[in-house]
Amino acid sequence: MFSSRNIHFAILGIILGATFGYILAFYQVQASMGPAGSRSASSNLPNGHPNVTNEQVLAMFK
Repeated sequence: MFSSRNIHFAILGIILGATFGYILAFYQVQASMGPAGSRSASSNLPNGHPNVTNEQVLAMFK
């Protein structure tokens, strides 16, 4: 029969296995995404985004 200690070790193993699996999957996804500097390094705007100054944005809300 299973003792209390064996059940606790089984639960601990499941928790640790899920944690390490999640961490491994996270790092594999990060490695497959490629370098983050592929876009222009000066801004985080998507391609084709118009250049808008802060004053123009504030004028839209007046």
